[in-house]
Amino acid sequence: MNLESLCPSRLFRIVLNIAVLAAPGVSQPALAQDVVPPSIVSVAPADGASGVAASAPVVFVFSEAMDVDVTAATFFTTNFPPQLVFVSEAWSSGGTRLTCTPIGSWPANATVQWAVSGSDLEGNELSAVPLPFGRFSTGAGGGGQTGSGTNAVTTFQIGVTHQYHQTSTAAPALDPDVSYLFNAGTILASNRTATNITVLLPTATTQKLNAFPTAPEAYLFYASSTNAAAFNAPYNGGNYAFTVRSVGSNETVTVNLPANGQPSVPRVANFAAAQSVNVTQTFTLSWNAFTGGFYDRIGHQFHLCGSGGRLPERGTG
Repeated sequence: MNLESLCPSRLFRIVLNIAVLAAPGVSQPALAQDVVPPSIVSVAPADGASGVAASAPVVFVFSEAMDVDVTAATFFTTNFPPQLVFVSEAWSSGGTRLTCTPIGSWPANATVQWAVSGSDLEGNELSAVPLPFGRFSTGAGGGGQTGSGTNAVTTFQIGVTHQYHQTSTAAPALDPDVSYLFNAGTILASNRTATNITVLLPTATTQKLNAFPTAPEAYLFYASSTNAAAFNAPYNGGNYAFTVRSVGSNETVTVNLPANGQPSVPRVANFAAAQSVNVTQTFTLSWNAFTGGFYDRIGHQFHLCGSGGRLPERGTG
């Protein structure tokens, strides 16, 4: 066990236990271990609240002190595609209250979903009772993160994603659970409905797009694999033909995905320096140059841990 990797409170407990057990000729009572998972006692605004103000903070109260280095809340809109909403986080001195304030403001006229994950100081994961997620809706005074809410045209998209993890200065490795992702999506114009939407793959296989539960104008098909050959066989480059069927008329649109478009593996160039960041000073995270392939967007996600300070927000972009 690497004692230095634990937070100070846990390190003190372990050293104390060793000292007690090592004292010769002294009988000591067994120390009780906390195995009760923490839970969310309350959240404001409440789950399902409507008309939430643009700048209103979301406050979570926990049943006991949480490990503030691993506990966090994530917020995202339920429109398609979902969009992260970044927040600043502030903890109470006792670690039982987390206040999340939107950076800018919450999106206007939107449903915002939240999810909380983390553990207490003993490492017990947050309880699933009550469920550590919920949602609220905003009024007309929110910010502009989700656009106007009116789609002038119908859009079609094809996406291929390769997911990597970098946890050291060594080269990143593919995500062992979800290495490769494919998605085909359609967002209908606001004055349009559809009875069925499909996409014809380059392999002549037809896949049905499913309506997004919280955004009836959005339809999506996705697939994933951990095997490159099995993934590339149906979802490599070629023409993807979308067909939108409705009572009045049908429409077919073809989207071309270039073959072998994966750029070089993303790699953080200053990973070692990032292990000792002074949270009171600016730190710039840098990547090696991306070469080859093509891409519309490169996403990143940070998982912060340790007993030191933390950044105010995290997410993808």
